[in-house]
Amino acid sequence: RLKALSEPDLFLLATAMAAGSLAMALATTCLRKEGRAAVALSVSAILVFYSFRTLPKTLARSNLYMFIMSFAYVDLSGPLAYFYTGGPSCVPGGPNFSYSYYLAVSNVVGSVGSMLGAISFQWIKDWNYRSAFCITTCIQVVASAFDLILISRWNLAIGLPDKAAYLFGDAACQSMAQQMATMPMALLTAQLCPRGAEATVFAILAGFQNFGQALASILGAQLADSFGIHADKEGPCNFDWLGFLVVLCHMIVPLCCLPLTWCLVPDGRIDDEAAFEALSPAPSFRSPASSPSASPRLSPEEPPFNFGDSEYCLMEEKDASQHSDQAQTERAF
Repeated sequence: RLKALSEPDLFLLATAMAAGSLAMALATTCLRKEGRAAVALSVSAILVFYSFRTLPKTLARSNLYMFIMSFAYVDLSGPLAYFYTGGPSCVPGGPNFSYSYYLAVSNVVGSVGSMLGAISFQWIKDWNYRSAFCITTCIQVVASAFDLILISRWNLAIGLPDKAAYLFGDAACQSMAQQMATMPMALLTAQLCPRGAEATVFAILAGFQNFGQALASILGAQLADSFGIHADKEGPCNFDWLGFLVVLCHMIVPLCCLPLTWCLVPDGRIDDEAAFEALSPAPSFRSPASSPSASPRLSPEEPPFNFGDSEYCLMEEKDASQHSDQAQTERAF
C-alpha cells in the first residue's frame, strides 16, 4: 500500500501491463490470428505511450529500443521446429531430425553456446552501448544464416550432413548470439533504473521485454499463416516461403532497426557507472526511501544513507523506542 501511494504512476503502469497481458491471453484464446495481432499491437502502443509519460525520458527511450528489438527478431521457432522434425512425407529430402536429437542434444549444445556468449561478451564490456547493440544484432543476423543454409539444403552441396550443420551451426551460434544480445539489455536496464525505485522499475522494464517477445511470437504465427506455411504429421506440408521469412524476420527487419540505436540508446560506456548516475535522475519518483549512492563516491565523513524524513525510518525508530520501553519495564519488574 505504501509503495502504491508513494509511486502512483509506476503502480498504474505496472497495473496497465498486467491488464495488457490479460487482454493478450484472452485474445489468444478467443480470437483469430488477425485479432490477436491487432490486440497485441494496440496494447503495445498504449503501454509505450504511457511509459513515456511515467518514466524519465532517457529511460523511456532506452526501454522503447529494447522493446522494439525484442519483437523485431520475429519468432519463427514453430515453423522451423516443424521443418527440422518433419518426417519424409512432410519434408521430402529434409533434415528429418528425431525429437530426441532435436530437443535433448540441441539443448545441451545450446547451453554451451549460451556460456560461450557470456564469455565472449567480456571482450566488449568496455565498449559503449551503441556499439555493443550493433555488434550483437549483426551476430544474430549471421547466426540466422545457418537456418537459411539448412532450409535451402546448401549444406548438402558442400558435403556437410544436416546434423552437423545444425548442431555446430544453428543450435550453438543462435544461443551464443541471443546471450550476447541479452546481456547489454540487462546491464542497460540495471544502470538506468532511478534510485529509490530500482526493483519496481527493473520489473517493469523486464516486463516490457517479455511483452515484446510475446508479440514476436504472435507476429511470427500470423506471418507463417499468411504465407501459407503449414505442417501435418501425415503430410503434405508447405515450407515454400520459410526461407523468405527467415531472411525477412531474422535479417532484414533487425538490420533496419539498427539506426534506432543512435536515436534511442544513450552514448555511454557499459562499464562507466558514473555516467549513468548522471543520466538517471535521483530520485525522480516519490519513493519513501532512496537507495545509497555508489560506494566509491562515499567519503568517510559522509553518512552512507540519507533517509531524511522517510516514513520507513520513522516506523523503525518508533519500533526501536517501543522495544526499549518494553525492556526497561521488564527490568523494573
